[in-house]
Amino acid sequence: MGSSFSMDAADYAISIACKNNSQLIALYVLFCELKYAYSCHILGFVTPTTMNSNIEDARTKANQWFEILENIISKKDSSGKYLLKTDFLVTDTSIIHALLNYAEDHGIKPTVVGTQGRLGLKKMVLGSIASALATYSLCPVLVIK
Repeated sequence: MGSSFSMDAADYAISIACKNNSQLIALYVLFCELKYAYSCHILGFVTPTTMNSNIEDARTKANQWFEILENIISKKDSSGKYLLKTDFLVTDTSIIHALLNYAEDHGIKPTVVGTQGRLGLKKMVLGSIASALATYSLCPVLVIK
């Protein structure tokens, strides 16, 4: 959230939405392994209280990001007619699975996503959300690099 890659993608998506008089949905997905709520984590013991605290911290960061997007939209469109819908999602499956399901469930077309453009071993080891979305999405995916 808030990386230069995500902001480039957000700026591009905002431009598309403004030009096409479309609604823009900004989604923040937090991966949280809920099934391990009482387990020992590398950084310490994870309890429901600390997990809830982590979720609320992420929600605060998401709201800050959403506010930045609102400011960008207001600069590009002073009429205020373009609507930004924001959503915060916690998943215990995978971010990719959550994004694909969200897009399908809400009829989102197209999806705009940023990427760092990793290649070779880094892409294999770290994976690529953008690559997976482009591969498995039922709707068009615009990858901004």
